[in-house]
Amino acid sequence: MISLTLYQLKQVGSDYILLTNDKTDVRIVFADRPAQSPADAYDLVPTKEEEAAFFRGVQCMIGLETPISSPTQPKSVNIFLDHHVDLFGMLRSVPFPFHVARIEVTTCVAATTHEGKALILVADKMVGVGWVESELDITKMREIHKDWWMLFAGNDLTPVFDIVDYVKERLPAEGPATIKQVEEAVKTAVAQKRIENAEALYLTPIGWDIARFNSEEAHPLLANFMELQAKINDYSTGLELLIAGFDSGKAHIFTLHDGGETKGVPHRYDIPGFAAIGSGATGADYFMYYRHLGPNLPVREAVYYTLEAKYFGEQAGSVSASTDLFIARPGKKLLQFDDDETIEEKLIPICTALEPKELRPRDLKTLNGLKELRGFPKLPEAKRKKRKIVEVLIYPQKLKKKKKKKASKQTGSA
Repeated sequence: MISLTLYQLKQVGSDYILLTNDKTDVRIVFADRPAQSPADAYDLVPTKEEEAAFFRGVQCMIGLETPISSPTQPKSVNIFLDHHVDLFGMLRSVPFPFHVARIEVTTCVAATTHEGKALILVADKMVGVGWVESELDITKMREIHKDWWMLFAGNDLTPVFDIVDYVKERLPAEGPATIKQVEEAVKTAVAQKRIENAEALYLTPIGWDIARFNSEEAHPLLANFMELQAKINDYSTGLELLIAGFDSGKAHIFTLHDGGETKGVPHRYDIPGFAAIGSGATGADYFMYYRHLGPNLPVREAVYYTLEAKYFGEQAGSVSASTDLFIARPGKKLLQFDDDETIEEKLIPICTALEPKELRPRDLKTLNGLKELRGFPKLPEAKRKKRKIVEVLIYPQKLKKKKKKKASKQTGSA
């Protein structure tokens, strides 16, 4: 029996779709199908763009087999559509094969610890470059000030690097930076990059710039002024930013999403003292609340819970990604954990050991016996194999007595 997770369609891109189930976002990037023979070049083999465009007309929930695993190379992956419940109350779904390059679930996490005098920062190294996803030795984190760092997530990360430069220009090169200064610098930098991109997309091709477009002459001169204005206002980079750092030695965290109803508005997380961004943010937040993560938790415990949140936010590690784990302290160099020796060999096994378990046979029996659920189909119970009784006869062995060596007297000649 196949286990499915159902998602709603959140976005259709040029060659990808973004799905959500209100807990986790999953991005599926399609790939061109390889030609099996020379004749295939003349067949109507869908391109990756056509694979994505197919979902523009999909109205039903979209099912993915769990646990989700990202292919190491492009391959055919079943995406389940056309769901219905049969006479026995079982969900039936029709699999449709699509050629998939990768499936992305990513999470970045920040948490305060050590009574607010330290920060734990977790990010992955996955960077998408159009047709390929690699685990480059590049973290999704940038220093914007000696005591402040920016973590980021999104479908297109290219605007981040200009935003980081713009933020640095607005913060003092020497001395401390307050939480208010950093919030304002990030908000202004994101707005600047958003306008630059919108100008390049909608105004530069017609020989205009944003300053002229905002002048009084633009409305009467441009017949499609209202349409262009709507496109510029609706444009966003789609980035999710997580900023963490220190103001007067005290840790602070805030996020800024360049999209949705709160586009470009910073949100502070002094309470509860942690935040997450990316596809797995909801799952990560759940685990941090579940663990009662907070500034007063011991550092060693908080380090594990923060990493665990990222691990389960990415659906229990179903999408493998190298992880960057840091501890930040004011005025000190970042303390980085070894990815292989510490994270993969010591911490991830703890996550695996503590992950939720499947229902046991006795649990299934209990659920099937609930009187309130009479008339509903019972869960299949695995039959226990009878233990084979093996008789083992043990014959006592006779112990061989070791002969004591008699001490020989040494004699000497006169």
